[in-house]
Amino acid sequence: MDSETTDLNHHVEIDLSGLVFCVCQGQEQFAQVLKCRWRGYKKYGFASPDDCRDEFDERAIHYLCKDSSSNEILGCLRMLSKFNGKLELESFVAISDWATENVNPAELTRFSVPISKRSVAIKFGLWKLAWLDAVRRGHTHFVIWTRKEARRNYDMLGFDFLLGKENFFSHPVLGGYPHMVMALDIINARHEYRERRPVLHKFFCETFHPNIVLDGVVSANGGV
Repeated sequence: MDSETTDLNHHVEIDLSGLVFCVCQGQEQFAQVLKCRWRGYKKYGFASPDDCRDEFDERAIHYLCKDSSSNEILGCLRMLSKFNGKLELESFVAISDWATENVNPAELTRFSVPISKRSVAIKFGLWKLAWLDAVRRGHTHFVIWTRKEARRNYDMLGFDFLLGKENFFSHPVLGGYPHMVMALDIINARHEYRERRPVLHKFFCETFHPNIVLDGVVSANGGV
């Protein structure tokens, strides 16, 4: 998983106005998601948007952010559910000691937010959409893998090293760069946010966002 590094701690208010966050529907919209993915991942040598497609896309859930006026897709994120088969991560790292019967992980990958003045809002909105969707589907944890320079984004969100220790692997399709594996307990994180991260608690757990849409239906409570 790769994304430009942003110092999110300097943003007290997260304004999602003018943006819509939803689940990708249909092949036509998925083609636009691939274009957005390619804009963030072509640095790894992908020749075209279609070249960014892989075998996991068919059973994945794809989240997108679009401009409410132009419908231009401004960011995208992919979720793979452990309920539906192996995660992409398992091609490189064994997670059986972690993913026990009480841990139902979802893997977030292919996070692409091409350079934008609204990048912070886009990232946060996509994160909240994925969080709401994962919780309602019965997931307990997120697992991600990221390059070291983007780690502080995930530290800020409360991610920690998988099994509490540094674990790196090199992804052959993504330039062979080392990626670190991190996880977040999405059920308990809300309590951590309330106690220690009030800005995040306000955004994820208290604020209603009518422009975050799940399966064509606005989230009932807007929070986790």
